[in-house]
Amino acid sequence: MKVIVVDDESMARLNIRDSIQDLTNWHIVAEMENAEELNTVIQATCADLVFLDIQMPGISGLEAARRIQQLANPPLVVFVTAYDEFAIQAFELYALDYLLKPFDNKRFASTVERCISLMTGEAKNRQQQYARHHQFVEKLPVDKLVIRSTASIRVIDFSDIHWIASSGNYIEVHHAQGTHLHRISLSHILRHLPEEHFFRVHRQFVVRIDQARELKSLSENRNILVLANGDKVSVSQSHRDEFLRRWTETTSCQELPLA
Repeated sequence: MKVIVVDDESMARLNIRDSIQDLTNWHIVAEMENAEELNTVIQATCADLVFLDIQMPGISGLEAARRIQQLANPPLVVFVTAYDEFAIQAFELYALDYLLKPFDNKRFASTVERCISLMTGEAKNRQQQYARHHQFVEKLPVDKLVIRSTASIRVIDFSDIHWIASSGNYIEVHHAQGTHLHRISLSHILRHLPEEHFFRVHRQFVVRIDQARELKSLSENRNILVLANGDKVSVSQSHRDEFLRRWTETTSCQELPLA
């Protein structure tokens, strides 16, 4: 197994090197601080596997993975990162696995086993196995949000979310059990929320449509949406009409005719 390690942190590269050194017939053929020349190195070394950091200066690991998939015989890709908010994107880009830093020996061993199983047999069979693996991954339902902190991991069902607000590099998730911060952008999480249930009513706010109870027009350009739990969310004028249409469709409500 010919391996390339791409990470801008020398200690991270060292950890992977130490994890690989005792594996039979596994060899690191290149270590890189960024992904600028990654495809060139892959082709020069005929690499089988790339351990790829996600957040790096210049080309991100996600963009590098997209470029790798354009190669005639792309290697397997394992993302290694300290942030779990990229997991969905990682699997969309045909990542074999997703290691969260710091990983332990048991977790790394499971990645090795998966790599070996896919590299066993003829190249054609490997490609078929790899394709089947990703067909399975892509069909997995995404209906939960995992919020990880230093002290806990919380799983929130999308059905329990009332609304979401942008807060710098984080989002505030207002849900049935309270409010939690998650390090991810609003635009990114919106791509994975079921559009039949959620709507962006403002550049800073997304609401679950069935939680809406009253839309108030306070002035010509100011609208407030009152939710079932009593929370109030601003609705921009540019999103107001489309939200009203989606709201009435989702709730199947009709106005009573005048007497």
